[in-house]
Amino acid sequence: MISSRNNSSIETHWCLEGWAYLAVVLLVLAGAWVRQINLLFLVAGLMAGPLLWSWWWAGRALRGITVRRRLPRSICAGDLLVVEVEVVNTGSRGACWALVVEEQIAHESVPPLAASGKIYIPYLPAGGRQMASYRARLSHRGRYRLGPIRMSSRFPFGLVRHSRELTDMEVVIVYPRIGHLGRRWIARHRQAFEGAQRREQRSGRSEADFYGVRPWQSGDSRRWIHWRATARHQELLVRQFEQFRNRDLVILLDLWQPAHSQAQDQEAVEKAVSFAATLLVHACRQGGNRLGLAIGGQEPIWLFGQASTGLLEEAMIHLALAQPCAEDRLLPLLETLPDVFQPSTEMVLIRPGTTLGAEQPSLVDLRSRLARRFPGCQLVCFDMNDPLLAEYFVPE
Repeated sequence: MISSRNNSSIETHWCLEGWAYLAVVLLVLAGAWVRQINLLFLVAGLMAGPLLWSWWWAGRALRGITVRRRLPRSICAGDLLVVEVEVVNTGSRGACWALVVEEQIAHESVPPLAASGKIYIPYLPAGGRQMASYRARLSHRGRYRLGPIRMSSRFPFGLVRHSRELTDMEVVIVYPRIGHLGRRWIARHRQAFEGAQRREQRSGRSEADFYGVRPWQSGDSRRWIHWRATARHQELLVRQFEQFRNRDLVILLDLWQPAHSQAQDQEAVEKAVSFAATLLVHACRQGGNRLGLAIGGQEPIWLFGQASTGLLEEAMIHLALAQPCAEDRLLPLLETLPDVFQPSTEMVLIRPGTTLGAEQPSLVDLRSRLARRFPGCQLVCFDMNDPLLAEYFVPE
């Protein structure tokens, strides 16, 4: 939540109606001066009253207005951004009428991508507050800046427009689009992750199915002690358990892009990022396994941990800010990865794809390095230009 209490000065601008009204007043005053008619002087003075009142009233009312924003916790590209705005009149006297609150939303790295929000409050009494909201649809992932907030009013006659700008800024990160996994991926997932669930013998910290006994180790719970086996072997023995868990999943996102990229190359990058985000969301919903994410972009990123909401949120932030690179950043990143993978870990390589034949040896090199570096891991490759991709992933 951001509270805007900037003491910026009040700006005053003549409206088109105000200029027309002023022209009429000046014509009446000129006629009174030429003709020396006192009645016309009186009429000109009466007509000048609304101008002076408009100049003084609205600017005075805007000085005591503060604005607070409430932003959603997370939002994906293409979703509707709903920003709640609380407008408070801190003045002890004088209400504010016909208040318009506007705000600009701009993408940090793509200047043409911008939106705006506007709310209208017909009446705000002294000491009162009112909740309102505006909506905007952000079609591209990344970091957006909200602000500045501009308040304005043309009350009471619409002749003069008073405005005040609140320079407090807010940042919102828009996650990648979340698509749908196709029937081929769902069928493959059921076979590999559910139908082929493996048992991993481990002297775990949580109890599951009883497997056997082993010598007691520091940190074991006393409840795990097998007293009969201890008495028989004259040695302190504890129960050993086995636990069910899914195979670990590691997503390798290669954001290589030609130096002179075209629109289709950029679309392929966005599609690849969306596919990686969709896999992460699906895996975290399933739970029970460990997840890894390697991003080969301008800033190489490596994340690994138990599938959880915290890991998903951190991964989505990195995916939202990831930018393509004309250099191969994925291979050097893989050389630095720790050896923490299980032998049956599944690695999913996602590439934007290119029509350049020179890029094919890079994939062969990547396969060979992964086979040497992580023996036993299964590598699956997805190219965003492959027509069979639609059977595995359907973009939103």
